[in-house]
Amino acid sequence: MKTIDGRQPRILIADDTQKNVQVIGTVLRREGYQINVASNGEQAIELASKITPDLVLLDIMMPGGDGIETCKILKGMEELKTVPILFISAKSELEDVLKGFRVGASDYIAKPFNVQELVARVNTHLENKLYREVIEKQNFEHKELIHILCHDLTNPIAGIMGILELLEEANSLEEAKDFFKYLNIGARNAYEIIELIRKMQVIEEKKISLELENLNLYDLFEESINIIHIKAKDKNIEIKREIDKEHFVVVDKTSFINSILNNLLTNAIKFSHSGSCIEVSSHLEDNNVVLRVRDDGIGMSKEHLETLFNESKVISRRGTEGEKGTGYGMPLIKKFVHEYGGDISVSSSEDEKDHGTEVRIVLKLGQK
Repeated sequence: MKTIDGRQPRILIADDTQKNVQVIGTVLRREGYQINVASNGEQAIELASKITPDLVLLDIMMPGGDGIETCKILKGMEELKTVPILFISAKSELEDVLKGFRVGASDYIAKPFNVQELVARVNTHLENKLYREVIEKQNFEHKELIHILCHDLTNPIAGIMGILELLEEANSLEEAKDFFKYLNIGARNAYEIIELIRKMQVIEEKKISLELENLNLYDLFEESINIIHIKAKDKNIEIKREIDKEHFVVVDKTSFINSILNNLLTNAIKFSHSGSCIEVSSHLEDNNVVLRVRDDGIGMSKEHLETLFNESKVISRRGTEGEKGTGYGMPLIKKFVHEYGGDISVSSSEDEKDHGTEVRIVLKLGQK
């Protein structure tokens, strides 16, 4: 028997015949499964909503809602859409079984059932469910890597393009040389993002962690500013920084600059009005470093805040001057902050008198 997320799979048996419940329960417990029991359809629905079983064995004929209707309701529950439901039925009920397939049932076991057949069918459906979840997880992780690559490459490439435009307006070679360091920073960060994606592929395959370092927060922030300063300049936005030069944090440099700082500052610029100000500061709290990014922009609704870090409910919004976005920035930020062993919280308001957003990131304090 395979485990699911390191735990024993949970099976819900819904049958009004006590003898069936005892026999099935005994057999499946012996196989190492956790068992919950319901004696009718209503109980099965109520119990399933509380425990979220990995598989349901459902008697097709029960009081309190027949198996067909119960199956339909269970399959209509978001958390049970991928959970296999197996009917327990007499041969005379096969026509009802066909109806059950139409509402989402996966299989059926005929009465009187053979114990070995019962165990084999349960094992097969649970293994199929596990393999589907593994594949879905891998697909999600690959999509996430693509999002990181596409989303985070935008800032250094946009910075390079902005510098190239300024170079066209330079009056002399000496004036042009002043921009070369910014081109180098942008190109190096773009390269490091690509290397980060390669590293993360290895991390996912070998289940290892990012290599974290003790790094100076002020230096990290200055490098981020060098990448995105063109965007701030274009909207005449001032970035006030009160970051303690003595604060060191435990992070991965590439992801912290490109996936966290660049995204936070870009979001703040995007949703701020021209001529406004963004405040960035750091302070110590409970032997941690707290990084705070505050803007006086348009803010977010309560509904948007509730789904801000949910990858499956990404919302793309346009900035104050029509800037486009993917909506994937905040889920990526949270992913990396948690990889560092830190935490993140966001508060925001759309109120006319007190609008704006504040992001608060707690990071482990590093050593100088």
